[in-house]
Amino acid sequence: MSVDSRSRQMSLAAYVMVPTAHHHGAWRHHDADLGFLDAHWWIELARIYERGRFDMLFLPDLLAIPDQAGGYEATVSKGSQGAVQLDPLVTLAAVCAHTTHLGLGITRSVSFHPPYDIARSMATLDHLSGGRAAWNIVTTSMRSAALNFGQPLPERNERYDRGDEVIEACIALWESWAGHALVADKESGVFADPGAVSRPDYQGKWISVRGPLSVPRSPQGRPVLMQAGASERGRRFAARWGEVIFALQHSLPDMQAFYRDIKSRARNEGRDPDQVKILTGVQVVVAETAELAEVKRRELEALIDPVAGLLTLSYQLGIDLSDFPLDDMLEAIDDVPGTRGSLDVVLQGTKAEGLTLREAAVRYATSELTPQIVGDADQVADELERLFVNEGCDGFIVTPGPLPASATDFVDLVVPVLQRRGLFRTEYEGRTLRHTMGLSPL
Repeated sequence: MSVDSRSRQMSLAAYVMVPTAHHHGAWRHHDADLGFLDAHWWIELARIYERGRFDMLFLPDLLAIPDQAGGYEATVSKGSQGAVQLDPLVTLAAVCAHTTHLGLGITRSVSFHPPYDIARSMATLDHLSGGRAAWNIVTTSMRSAALNFGQPLPERNERYDRGDEVIEACIALWESWAGHALVADKESGVFADPGAVSRPDYQGKWISVRGPLSVPRSPQGRPVLMQAGASERGRRFAARWGEVIFALQHSLPDMQAFYRDIKSRARNEGRDPDQVKILTGVQVVVAETAELAEVKRRELEALIDPVAGLLTLSYQLGIDLSDFPLDDMLEAIDDVPGTRGSLDVVLQGTKAEGLTLREAAVRYATSELTPQIVGDADQVADELERLFVNEGCDGFIVTPGPLPASATDFVDLVVPVLQRRGLFRTEYEGRTLRHTMGLSPL
């Protein structure tokens, strides 16, 4: 398959979480470099993705070591998701000066981070990076995170309502400086025009902030807004605010249904659906030949501890799954206190393939039940193209295996094939992330 180079092109974002992203055995692989506590590790990784012309390096975040099943000791022992979690803002600030075009996706929770802090830090990063910042907006559902911050966990039905106010307050702060406000005229002695700096005095039910912001208007006006809402309320939230939507779906029909739904919701919010980029999560295992890729997949699979998948699934759903029969399916679960979207993805996979909880835990430890694409470069590109041209997505959030090796494999093997087919850029055309992703300037 191929498309004309004048047709739309896909976006690619890298999802990096240490010690493990979606594959819970990757950190144990002989190709894995575990030097992620060194800034140079992150700088070199970012340079690989920038060499591959990726839109963005995206760092998720957890505000507590998951302790839903077996306590935090089990998570730390297994190296499960969240065992180590560096601050994404500090980490990508270290990367900022060593890259030129790569977008920098930072996760900040609207449940615990106050809007002034979010607005100031994100505007600062947007300035220092020349307009490459993105804010991944999350509503935290982990009780252990609330305990770490010494704050109550917002009620389930209030998380997104409160999140609406945090975003409104942040936007008001970002807009408190007009683009022409900073004068810096040495001769007249006028540093900034006070008439072009306003005080928003935002007042909501949960959030209030006076302002103005102490950071002038940034190159993008505000960072690109990312979101991953998948529940009914989460989708409404994503359709209202998200410019980049991180989707976790099991198969092409699921992707297409989600794609149509979010685009329709965005239109109903009065937004241009083309300004809402839906990137679906995929895990890629690629090698020079299909046989070598399969060998690599089997090597990685042999390193998986099913308990690690059960731990991650438990914290995401907010329930201790060790209390459930491992040889039964999860159909009996009607609702969860954690992330409803994660439950929906699990139910998609278990119903489609008849997986027991034990089998689902293994699959969750492999790719969190999102597509795992295994093959040589052409085979991987074929599948990415199939999902893309059939409107399953506007691009992909690529979750890695062993780092940095899996990043290098994707950039050196898959990206050139996508470029030859006209599916992906050969050069960055602009400096800001909005320009790179085809989002309208503000």
